[in-house]
Amino acid sequence: MPMTNNGYDRPEIGELRDDINALFIQYFGEGIDLDDDQTPGLLAGVLSENNDQIEKIGQGVYNAFFVLKVQVLTSMTSVQKKDYIENLLAIVTLLCK
Repeated sequence: MPMTNNGYDRPEIGELRDDINALFIQYFGEGIDLDDDQTPGLLAGVLSENNDQIEKIGQGVYNAFFVLKVQVLTSMTSVQKKDYIENLLAIVTLLCK
């Protein structure tokens, strides 16, 4: 997962697909048909979508700053904590869609 000093650098789905296509070509040779209407292409598409979901979750965790927010949570009332946790869950849920 691409964590940098400047934040989380999440690759685009196209970049993920290009990387997976390159791996397919590396292992199966230049002759492999990676069009979306062929089985290897469909599999590459599914793998890129899965990688994209993992990257979205990683970005959500990175952006949530859990370690820093624990200190804030200790000073909140129970109602504030509940609202904070619900907001975090909503963000992660949106990122996973």
